[in-house]
Amino acid sequence: KVEAVLDQTSETAETLRPKLDAVKSQIEKLGPPPAKDAPPEAPEVTTERARLAALAGAYDGAIKSSEVTWVRARQLIERITVLRHSLFTKNLLERLPSPLLPEIWRDIVSSLPAVQHRFHAWANDWSYWAGRKSHELTLLLAGGVLLYLILKLIVARWTNRRSLRSGPPAPTFFERAISVAWITPLRALPAIAASIMIYAGLDALGLLYNPWGRAAAGILQGMLVFAAVSALLYAVLAPKEPQWRLVSLANRPARRVARLLSAIAAVYALDGALTEAIRAFFVPLALTVLQSFASSIAFAALLIGLLLTPFTPPALGEAQVRSRHEPRWLKIPLWFIAIGIVVAALLGYVALARFAAQQLVLTGLVALLGWLGYLAIRAITREPPQRGIPVSELLEQKFGLDAPRRHQLARLIELALTFALVICALPFLMLQWGFSGADIRESFKSLFFGLEIGQF
Repeated sequence: KVEAVLDQTSETAETLRPKLDAVKSQIEKLGPPPAKDAPPEAPEVTTERARLAALAGAYDGAIKSSEVTWVRARQLIERITVLRHSLFTKNLLERLPSPLLPEIWRDIVSSLPAVQHRFHAWANDWSYWAGRKSHELTLLLAGGVLLYLILKLIVARWTNRRSLRSGPPAPTFFERAISVAWITPLRALPAIAASIMIYAGLDALGLLYNPWGRAAAGILQGMLVFAAVSALLYAVLAPKEPQWRLVSLANRPARRVARLLSAIAAVYALDGALTEAIRAFFVPLALTVLQSFASSIAFAALLIGLLLTPFTPPALGEAQVRSRHEPRWLKIPLWFIAIGIVVAALLGYVALARFAAQQLVLTGLVALLGWLGYLAIRAITREPPQRGIPVSELLEQKFGLDAPRRHQLARLIELALTFALVICALPFLMLQWGFSGADIRESFKSLFFGLEIGQF
């Protein structure tokens, strides 16, 4: 019903604006009213001027009233949409019509005309204002593309690790980790800088008004996430730079894993951008279900492709292939998750499937960063002295400790750093699994300062 009010008020205002312009044009033809000391104008002109002024006031009041009603209706629809999507996200176990059944497609077909009408009206309005600033818009887009290409060329030269070291000795873990730390932001910079420039330019031109502003913000967020995650993945896996690779993979599986993980990040970013666009344009729930179903199936398909990739270590060489099911401790749980996402989506539990896919991406990202941190800790405490400066060697040089005590202190330092790493990773995991900041603070307060049971 509110959507009907939205369409009616918009149509009313569009109908009255030409009439108001026509009345104002007639008033301008009458000329300005005579001054105070000037001779009075003819009674017919005075009467006509008063009639036109009253008519213009009535038209203007009706247009403003329609616009206020339109704004109130849009705000109400936005509240309804937010509540609806919030309930859809929270009720993960709610079963909706499966996209395999005709019911959901009937809802989509019945709601498409209204969606197309609203989107067509918004698109025409945006095209009108963009057409008035076509020169500035063309310069902005050309500048964004040019900035991306220039930064891409500069960064490609700076981050070409194949020319840094190709022969023995191989880079140590710290050298590889440091290269990942500075290469990742540089490789993500071109896409991030160009996206922010175009977004800021559109905002400065006044073209990001509602609902386009919210949709553009979602697209920008998706671009930033994809650029950062894909740059991190390619820096860690180093498909073309095996001597700088942080994981024990041969060249072929490293290339395949990098592509699949980047595709998963792209699906995640695209799903987030589409979700914001759907909320901005008040898309019905049936289309939301279809979008969640498609993103969940795409994510599951990419995950299955990743699980079918043999994680062959470089020690076996390219000719020997490791079993597709190794390591079993990692791939068997992921197989259950992938199959569960597909089954849940097909049965109509699209919210649960989408939630599982998103949480797997976020949890996997935190786990990847935590795993890299743990590898760094092990490199500090266990790396052979001839390849770096581990803790045991430092203890010997500074404090003169013997070998048994050095190993004991090194293991204690490893446990302490690992515990600190887990403590740092837990808040991020808890936040993405639905815990609030207050819950996390109370949990860590109880962990470090004790909890009360009864009167103890």
